[in-house]
Amino acid sequence: MSFLLSSFGPPERVRNLEEFGVGTFSSAECAAKCAQVRGRMQRRHVLRGPPMFSVIVPVHKETRYLLATLRSLAEQTNQSAEFIIVSNGEPMGNLTQRIAESAGFRVIHRRQGGVGGARQEGLLAARGSIVVTTDGDTLHHPDWLNTIAAEWRLHPGLAGGFGWVHPLGESSWYQLCIQLQNLSRSVQGETFVFGLAEANSWFRRDAALAAGGYDSRSRYAEGASLMKKLRSFGPVSCSTAEHAAVFTSDRRLLTDRLRVYAKYMMGYSPRTMQPAFVR
Repeated sequence: MSFLLSSFGPPERVRNLEEFGVGTFSSAECAAKCAQVRGRMQRRHVLRGPPMFSVIVPVHKETRYLLATLRSLAEQTNQSAEFIIVSNGEPMGNLTQRIAESAGFRVIHRRQGGVGGARQEGLLAARGSIVVTTDGDTLHHPDWLNTIAAEWRLHPGLAGGFGWVHPLGESSWYQLCIQLQNLSRSVQGETFVFGLAEANSWFRRDAALAAGGYDSRSRYAEGASLMKKLRSFGPVSCSTAEHAAVFTSDRRLLTDRLRVYAKYMMGYSPRTMQPAFVR
């Protein structure tokens, strides 16, 4: 419970979100921050073969948080990782794509929108044995991937897993709801796969491909739908490790979260759900 209470608001090292990379910046400021992130990427080890991890990040008009997300990925202490940014639903050469490329990241452009299709595009391009999914408005601890690696060493038969998600937003009501979801994840574990957040989940690439991957037409809960299929390939676990948790924005309306959760539990298809966002 102490960890729950200490997790209200962003972690200390990124408490100054604007300095870390969250915000709207001038062209010169954006270029300078991209150069800083690119420098971190250039200091990472050059991969000589398939990595352990493929981190997939679908992005759509993510300019406010993207630089901070990319920085937190570039600072990962695990060196056996590739990062795949999937720009979707925007024209070729869009600002989100340009920022990611300028920061030194590989970008796949998908003109058609839809987060399910974007994650599937990333899955098909992945080379790592473990695929990790996150979002373009999410911050990660430097030991995030190493903590996930430790989960696999502890449970080598896993088909997939997911971790906690903490809020970056200042709304106390939003923070409380997110932490209640984390508590449910801890109590129910793998039976609470709908409670996983695509901002923080991971799975075996071979199992995901054998299961058919993501539903490209899905607009919501695409990760939960995939994880349900993966349970036939092995156990799915929920990690409560502190450094396996991520911090994500409150751009998705809380009332909309509750609405789509209710629809999902009543049997609505994720293909018909169109969540609203605060941009």
